[in-house]
Amino acid sequence: MAQTYAQFKTFLTDMLWRANDVDLANNIDNLIRMADHELNKKLDIQRREVSLAIAPETTEHALPADFYQMISLTSLSPPAVMRSTTKTTLEYMKAADGGSNLLPYYYVQRASTTNTLFLIGAFSATNPGSMSLTYRTAVPDYATDDSSWLEDEFLDLYTYSVFKHVAIFLREDERIATYAGLMEDALASALDEDKRKVQFGGSPLHMEPHHPVPYTRRKS
Repeated sequence: MAQTYAQFKTFLTDMLWRANDVDLANNIDNLIRMADHELNKKLDIQRREVSLAIAPETTEHALPADFYQMISLTSLSPPAVMRSTTKTTLEYMKAADGGSNLLPYYYVQRASTTNTLFLIGAFSATNPGSMSLTYRTAVPDYATDDSSWLEDEFLDLYTYSVFKHVAIFLREDERIATYAGLMEDALASALDEDKRKVQFGGSPLHMEPHHPVPYTRRKS
C-alpha cells in the first residue's frame, strides 16, 4: 500500500529503531533527497521515459516539470534529428544565421525551478515549431507530491538507498557496506525486471539504437 511522505519517514525511523532520535528526525528529509539524487543517476528504467510532441513558439521553451535528462529530440518539420551543443555555440550559430532558419542543434539549461530548451529558429505563436521530445523523468519529489511511485513500486530499493545515507550520517561505518550491498542488489533486480518487461511484455520487443548503425558491406 502506498504511503504518504510522513508515513514513509515514520517507516524508515521505525525500521532503524530510531523513532526518538532527534538528530536523525531533523535531517531525514535531506537524507531522502540524497537517495533521490543517487537513484536519479542509477535507476535507468522504462518507467522514467516519456515521449511527447512540443510546439515551441520561441527559441526558449520551458521543459516539463518532471524533466531530468534528454534522450532524443527530433524536428518533425522540417525532418531532422536534433543534436546537443553548448549554449555558447548555439548563440554563435544564431548570430551567424540570424535566427531565421531551424538548425539541428539544441541546448538544455538545468535550473532549480525550470529547465529550458534553447533552439534556433524563427518560432512564433502563428508559426510554432513541431518536434518530438523523449526524455527521462526525475524520480518523484516525495516531500512535495506526498506520493511516489518509487516508494510504491520499489520500496526495498528506496529504503536501502536512504539507509545507506543514514549510516553515513550516523557514522555507522560497519553498516554502510551492508546497506550499499542491499541497495545494489535491489537496483540490479529492478533493472533486470525492467529489461524482461521490455523484451517480453505482450509481444517480443527489440531495443533499437538511438543512432543509426552504419551498414558495412561484406567483402566477397
